[in-house]
Amino acid sequence: QARSQYFPLRYRNPELALNLADTICKNTGYEEFSLSGLSVSDYPRLEELLNRLTGLFKPKGVAISLPSIKASYIMGSVSSLIAKFKKTGLTFAPEAGSQALRNLLAKDFDSESFFNTLKEAYECSYQHVKLYFMIGIPYEKDGDLDAIIEFASKVSDLRRKTGKPSAMVNISINALIPKPHTALQWFPMQTPEGIKYKQDYIKGKSIQFKKFKISFHNLNMSFLEGVLSRGDRKLSEVILSAFNKGARFDAWSSYFKFDLWESSFKELGIDPLSYLSSRRVDELLPWDFIDTGIDRGILAEEFKKTIAI
Repeated sequence: QARSQYFPLRYRNPELALNLADTICKNTGYEEFSLSGLSVSDYPRLEELLNRLTGLFKPKGVAISLPSIKASYIMGSVSSLIAKFKKTGLTFAPEAGSQALRNLLAKDFDSESFFNTLKEAYECSYQHVKLYFMIGIPYEKDGDLDAIIEFASKVSDLRRKTGKPSAMVNISINALIPKPHTALQWFPMQTPEGIKYKQDYIKGKSIQFKKFKISFHNLNMSFLEGVLSRGDRKLSEVILSAFNKGARFDAWSSYFKFDLWESSFKELGIDPLSYLSSRRVDELLPWDFIDTGIDRGILAEEFKKTIAI
């Protein structure tokens, strides 16, 4: 989805990034900031930027965190560089526990390289790791869910090889939403019942692991996001109806009232589940009139490769 929405790839000037960070620090008093990007470790001047940020902020006690970096980037000089940071934890996004599902998602993730370089990070005194996974991926089986727990367990246990206690692992699990303008747009989204089963399955399998902290995205919120993102113009009536009933700031769980949406769908005679079904490749989709810069035929070819895996 990110490639389709933000294409083409662009890099921010390091001088601009440095000036922005300095200005934010001076005007807010924040004691920690993060370099934000879809793949921070792909930024070609990351090492230079980190060196300059470290020189600027370490004397002030301001921490720097790196979200979702590729494990291979921890190697070498960057390994010693991040050792100087306040230890805020490392974040990685394997997306799926099994290699088969990572291949289906076209996720470039080398497990062997990951664990080799994660060991280096532990030797730099890191204690916490956060992992992002998705469930509800096409062709997913219980064995793929088991693989999530096995992967996280290996991540935790690896730290003991450095002579330290096993690592704390925060596991964030979201439901896959096959978004428009991606190769998965023709796939169905799993029903709430199917996602609930998988959430419960993972909870049951992970209960014995005291070093795990697992969080799931709100089931109803994921369902509604899937419906709205894959919907058509008829949903404008549902949105207006929910708004008139009091729906506000629904991205915040404390404000989210799913019953308002349920009653709006029911009153208007619209079945939300119909928007989660699979689509034919030759079918005209509600969002096809939007030109994202990526040819639909290319997405169709990627989709055909996916179902052939």
